[in-house]
Amino acid sequence: MLARVLAWNRHSSILAAAILFVCLEGLAGCGQVTGAGPTGTISGDVVAGPTSPVERVGTPTATVPVTNRAVVIKAKDGTEAARTTTDTQGHFLVSVAPGDYDVQVAIVPGTVGMRQQTPGDVHVVAGQTTQITIQLDTGIR
Repeated sequence: MLARVLAWNRHSSILAAAILFVCLEGLAGCGQVTGAGPTGTISGDVVAGPTSPVERVGTPTATVPVTNRAVVIKAKDGTEAARTTTDTQGHFLVSVAPGDYDVQVAIVPGTVGMRQQTPGDVHVVAGQTTQITIQLDTGIR
């Protein structure tokens, strides 16, 4: 009887070690992106304007930050490379692989911004930050 218990404990220990190994191997891959390499950063601001129906010649158009708005980064082939949301100042920051992208801001009916006025074309270089300001048209004239 004692021999059976010892044999069972030995097999249980081996089985437990094998399960632990498989679990740890699975966890080792968490948070990694397959084929990930160097990245660059897109730092942007989303604003909307004009904010007044009257504009004076020589005076810059007043704008307001567009907060809590989805921003989609698309590769030139149309595939989505990244997605983020603007913060309380209308700012966003996202890391992507080097390449050419189109930054698209979601147009949400009933909120500020009827259409994206500024083209969202950006060229991202590894290890560098590319700045962009996207202006949405409020429709006020």
